[in-house]
Amino acid sequence: MEILQQWYQAKYNSHSIREWDDNTIDELLIGYYFDLFKEKPNEVYRNQDGEIQFNSGGADPLYDLWEAKAARGEEVDLWEAYKPEEKEKILQRLEKAKKGKAGMIGAK
Repeated sequence: MEILQQWYQAKYNSHSIREWDDNTIDELLIGYYFDLFKEKPNEVYRNQDGEIQFNSGGADPLYDLWEAKAARGEEVDLWEAYKPEEKEKILQRLEKAKKGKAGMIGAK
């Protein structure tokens, strides 16, 4: 989530969680990867079926696993990247933000 927050803040010059909260995680990821594709086309390739895949070059095994699952049409669980307590903390922050009680991205 931190990478997405940093990307969002840099792209939109925004620190407000209200605008951040208007997007789903899928919308944020699509925007992030679209920008990555434009900035680093050598990290993106088409597999044998012609589908677009990203490649970390082995730098991130979990990322490469997700890409392989997606290429096979399997469901990818992005929460796998987080420990259970981290996931719970993120979900609590998102719920708090939805209720309008958090003012800034990164607020505790």
